[in-house]
Amino acid sequence: MGNKCKNCNTILVGDFCHNCGQKSVTRRITLKSLFRDLVHAFTSSDRGILHTLISLYTKPGEMIRLYLAGHRVRFFPPFTLMLILTGFYGVIYHFAPIEHITAEHLDNISAESDLHLGIWSYVVEWVSNSETFMTLFMLPFSALAFKWVFNGVSRIKYNFAEYLYIAAYICSQRLIIRLLMLSIPFIWNESIYNNVTNIMNVVYVILIAWTTKGLFSIKVFSAAWRSVVMGLLSVFMLVVLLVIIIFIISIQLSIYNAE
Repeated sequence: MGNKCKNCNTILVGDFCHNCGQKSVTRRITLKSLFRDLVHAFTSSDRGILHTLISLYTKPGEMIRLYLAGHRVRFFPPFTLMLILTGFYGVIYHFAPIEHITAEHLDNISAESDLHLGIWSYVVEWVSNSETFMTLFMLPFSALAFKWVFNGVSRIKYNFAEYLYIAAYICSQRLIIRLLMLSIPFIWNESIYNNVTNIMNVVYVILIAWTTKGLFSIKVFSAAWRSVVMGLLSVFMLVVLLVIIIFIISIQLSIYNAE
């Protein structure tokens, strides 16, 4: 009788278990093996993070199309990648020498002459300073906007779940750029960071247009205007939701103050 998989106890045939996919040979974990696994995770051409990130900027549309078509083993999963990048961004942003929202803003709400305006000012500032949370929160809105704007432009019609995967990969593109931009306040100052941030909003649209051009095999102009509409639509849905939330909060605060 042959050796058995240490993970699922299946008889092994070849270098990998045909039942669970684990390697046939598993050695004791050491510092050397830990270092080797970390290097492999970032540099491997088979699901490596670095390989996937390079593909996201050199051939993003083709890469996403291949992933959705079933070529999964070649690329790092989009949601895992996005969560890793989001975690890195959150940590670096926390320590970046830029203005962060504080609890004092909450106290200023009651001092506003207009309660709705005070809450809106706080929410807008909180959203602008909560990039990590908003990245995840915006994902379904982006996917829905993608589906409405791009569905039907190619012979392949993706479902909402697949558009979530598309949005996650595109979100990872944006997070990498944002991570690189966070080096600016460390090297120069916050004003330069803010100016570059405004400019990069245009770059994001260009990057989305380039990605969707390759993904859906459409013309540049079509990809460009659809990308702009998609971005505006996703922001519009977010604003509508925030207005509803602010309205509910203001009613609750009004009732509380009346009591």
